[in-house]
Order: sequence, then C-alpha cells, then structure tokens
Amino acid sequence: MKLSRRVVLRGLGGAALAMPLLESLAPRARAAPVARRFIVMKSFSTQLISEWYPAFQGNGYVLHNAKYTGSKADGTTLLSKPLVPGAGYTWAPLADLQTPAGISGILGASLNRFLPKVTLTRGLDFLPSVNHNYGGLLGNYSSCTKATPCDGDKLLRVPTIDQVMAYSKKVYPETPGLRSLHVSQGVTDAMSFSDLGIAGGAVQQLKTRTNPLDAFNDVFGAGGGMTGMTGPSRDALLVDRVYQDYTQLRQNKRLSSADRMLVDRYVTLVAELQAKMKSTQVLSCTKPMAPASLANNSGLDPTDIKTKWSLLLDIVAAAVMCDRTRVITIAVHKALGPGTDPANPAPTGFYHSEDASGGTWHGLAHD
Repeated sequence: MKLSRRVVLRGLGGAALAMPLLESLAPRARAAPVARRFIVMKSFSTQLISEWYPAFQGNGYVLHNAKYTGSKADGTTLLSKPLVPGAGYTWAPLADLQTPAGISGILGASLNRFLPKVTLTRGLDFLPSVNHNYGGLLGNYSSCTKATPCDGDKLLRVPTIDQVMAYSKKVYPETPGLRSLHVSQGVTDAMSFSDLGIAGGAVQQLKTRTNPLDAFNDVFGAGGGMTGMTGPSRDALLVDRVYQDYTQLRQNKRLSSADRMLVDRYVTLVAELQAKMKSTQVLSCTKPMAPASLANNSGLDPTDIKTKWSLLLDIVAAAVMCDRTRVITIAVHKALGPGTDPANPAPTGFYHSEDASGGTWHGLAHD
C-alpha cells in the first residue's frame, strides 16, 4: 500500500509530528542508463613499441634483460604472475608498476588514477599476410592498402566492430543524428566498414574527416548545431516528407529484394538526418568554436600537423562530452618526433617514411 503524507497526517488528527525518513517506503529512483561509448585510435607505424610498456624494477619485478638476450632484452618489466597455470602467459596489476612519472613513456602520470580500469596487452599475434590493411584492427581483414595488395583482398568484407556498435540498440536506443565520427589527417579512407545496419547489405568502406570544419559540422551541424529550434523548419518538414515517401515505397509488393535493400539503406540515412534536424537538445557542455576550413594536406609541416590534430581532438572531446555521437575512430597517419640529426632538436613531421634504415619514424618502428 502506498502511504501519502496526507494520509499519515489525517490518521494523526492533523497533529504536527516530525516523522523519520522511512527509506523502505521512499520512491525508488531508476538508475539512469549508462551511455556505451567506443573510441579507437590507430597509429600507422608511429610507435616505438617499448615506449608503451613499464620499465619498473622492484617489489619482485625485474627487467626482461635479466632473463632474455637479443631483442627480448628490451629494458621493459618482466611480468612474473602466471595468467593461466602451466602456460607462458603472465600478467601484473598495472598499479604494481606505477611511478610518479606514470607507468611508461606514453602512459604518463595523468593516467595513474585510472590504472585499475586500464588493460595493457602485448604479444598478440597478427596475420602477417594482411598486415598493411585498413580494417584489421576492427575485424575486417579483406582490405589491404592500395600500395601493398595481399591475400586478404580475397576475403569477404564484413562490418567492423565500431559499425556493429553504431547500429546497435544497446548503444543507441533511439536513432541518433550521428552514429559515428571518423577523423584522420592526410588519408581519407577510414578503418571502418559498414553495412549501414542492414543485414546482408553491401559493405562499404567509410571515409574520414580530414578538415576540422567538416568534423565540427558532422557533430554540431552547419552553423553550430540545430539545438534550441522553436518550430519546424522547411528543411525539417521536407525530410519528414521524404522519410514518409520512402517508408511507403518500401511496402510496394513489386519491389525486388535488391531494390528493397536499396530503399532500406536510404530509409536509414533519412531517419538519421531526421533525428539530427529535430534535435532540441540544449547543450550543457562546452562546445568548441567552429574552426576555419583547412584543406587536406600531403605535406609534413609540423605546425600544420599540430594545428589540425589540436582542432580534431577538441572536436572529439566535445562530441563525447555533449553526447553527440558514441562511436569514434581516430587514424593517426602523421606524427611529430625528432629528426635524424641529433644536433637539431626541432620536431619533424613523419608520414610512414620509406627509409627503414633506422633513425626515421618508419625505421625505428620496424626495428
């Protein structure tokens, strides 16, 4: 039986009485649904692998150098706790390897408080015949790069993990205005492959946004977003009409299965456009200023690399904070680092240099 305050007071003859809070009778608040997000960063020959891993000694931990010689003696921490009894897999809680400077050259001190939630893996096998590819990181092995065709080109294309999530009701209970955001610099082919949520539909490789203004408009809409609209615009009404036309067309019994799949594809796209046009969400987040339009580049100017990545990552952070999209890929084809001249400390732009003799980004990665 639900007891209201009025019933209690009436039963007491209206006497003023300070009642204790009876938590068992209090309305139970429903827990807010947790937003599921998936953010992937892929670097193309950009990393010195040992810089990711701890070089911690003490508390029972020694370096690989104490047990191995050659390339395995890389100065990183030798883990000593067996993951599976009798197997050669070992592990350690990252908090065991924490130092004031962080756990490694890349995973610095700012991540120390998150270490209980971080998993760092090494030694995962990867099929060498499909190495130079776009989608392998996310589960599609069928697309090798144009420069290096491989056996993987013969495999069937499948949607990548990010796109499975982008069309999942568990990620987006309602149709979002932007299912996923893909940013890069220099290379326009994304690591993502999508069937647009249509089972059995054609799988296509998506494109990245290399212009920060394009990425901003994807997230917030041209001119800063459609939020706070006081009434339907002509564009929104037009989208509604197109959506209705497509849904009616889909019911036509004369449609072939191939045409119905094509109509389904367009219904999906129009539904997402409709969601973006009708958004009345008032942003309670910090939205960045719309950036200037910057053309895609093929050069390695350090200032250009810094400027574009700073803008792109600001947009990515705002997209997450404002919940404008929940699936994001970041493809790093260009990086900054010291050049081959030790006397010149100025940062140099790198983009998968073909000089693999050592001292270059590509060469050091291979070494």
